[in-house]
Amino acid sequence: MARWTADDFVQEMNSIQRLVGMRPGTDMEPKLVQALQDRMAHHPGWTADQLCKMMEAVGESSLSGNSKDGLLKALDDAAGPTIAGQSQVRLTSKPQTLVQLCNYLSKSGWAKLSTSSSWDATVVVSERLRRLGLTSLKEETKQYATGIIVTCQIERLGIAPSYDDIYSLAEQLHKVFLSVQVPRKAAGVTVYPLHPSELGPGFMKDAYDPEDPPEPRDLPGLVARVVNETPVRSTSSLLSWNQEKKNKKKGKDAAGDDALHMQALMHRFLQQTVGGTGMNNFNAVQPARNGSLGALQEPCPIASGMQGVQPNTSIQSKGTVPSSLAASSSLQALQNIDCLAPACRPDLLVVPVEEKDPPEQPQPQEHVKETAVTTPASSSKLEAIEQEAFKALQAQSKPVENKKRGAPDQGKAVMKRPSAKASAAKPVGKASADPPLKLGCIRCRGCRTGCSQCQDPGFKGLRLTREEWKEWYAKRQLALAKGKACNKKSKSKK
Repeated sequence: MARWTADDFVQEMNSIQRLVGMRPGTDMEPKLVQALQDRMAHHPGWTADQLCKMMEAVGESSLSGNSKDGLLKALDDAAGPTIAGQSQVRLTSKPQTLVQLCNYLSKSGWAKLSTSSSWDATVVVSERLRRLGLTSLKEETKQYATGIIVTCQIERLGIAPSYDDIYSLAEQLHKVFLSVQVPRKAAGVTVYPLHPSELGPGFMKDAYDPEDPPEPRDLPGLVARVVNETPVRSTSSLLSWNQEKKNKKKGKDAAGDDALHMQALMHRFLQQTVGGTGMNNFNAVQPARNGSLGALQEPCPIASGMQGVQPNTSIQSKGTVPSSLAASSSLQALQNIDCLAPACRPDLLVVPVEEKDPPEQPQPQEHVKETAVTTPASSSKLEAIEQEAFKALQAQSKPVENKKRGAPDQGKAVMKRPSAKASAAKPVGKASADPPLKLGCIRCRGCRTGCSQCQDPGFKGLRLTREEWKEWYAKRQLALAKGKACNKKSKSKK
């Protein structure tokens, strides 16, 4: 928010005097003075020193008597707590834009920028901006000023700073601009032209010293550096802390992409290994019909909806089967199922499972005698021992009573389970749903879709359609017109 000072008031009044002198015989003076009075009325917080300075300037001015009286009356009202001082109107400053700062720097300014450090260069640029009449730094202006400093530092040192350092430099420039003071400055404008000479000799006199005029220069690559390599916002993607957030998010997305990529590679590998997935290309996955050991390496049998499935039971052999072959057969069968699952029904897939021998029952140790089977003559003794152990096991085993599962004993009483309570049937024909809400109210002017107010089921206000709202609005306007007419009549009687 801009704050008018006594110097601004005096400068504006002097400008009005010059303008009236350039256009004599016109009614320009009353209009300009009235606009100045309105500014004074809506500007609170004048100090006594400022009021004295402004009143002295009004008395010394060459304005007419009516204009002076109006300005003095506005100053008197500004000195006390009047109603005008409590107005909601406030003066605000428009953002100032200065892009071609290279054309506004002076010869001494360029010399300081080429020899000073980056932090000292912020003071040089801030003083020049203050002399040009800037009161606030727009983002575009700050970006170009920072780009000029960075370009000069690259020419001086030959090293480009990092993006984080450039952002810190822009923040430092803003802080220095708000705190720097200059002895004299020109009147600022909203948008600065290409060259400072276009603003007139008065601006040149206030903004530059006679021995230090502006020296326009062309910095190659400045626009590209400003647009692409000069971050002035903390949310810029060039900064390191924003890059870390972006990389974390990218890593989460890449994890899912890697899983999909691995799945696609596995699917391609299975297609190349097993073959096509069509129903006519199942010759490569037919089960082996012999009982040899190579049948373990054959894929699982798969049949279509029109063919039956007969599991291969001839896999068992008297010889021992290595565990590696069994594992490879199971893995290959699962791969075939995963590859060909879209082409057949799941209930028709049969995976051959290697049958295992039942575990041997432990024999009691007290009936077994340790014998040495080292010679052929001891085989008859071993058979005799086995026969004795078998007879002992038969003697110890007890007959198992064949009893029906869940049949209660006849001697025990059994409690009967009570029957469930019959549920009452719901009446048919009653509408359980609430009637639809009538959408449309005064707020939404009877809109058929309603608003957040009339869409609330708990709204107890007036609900009406578009036509009903038009009738209500016409009646309301008529009532307001009658009320205004009655007020006018009562005032005229008084």
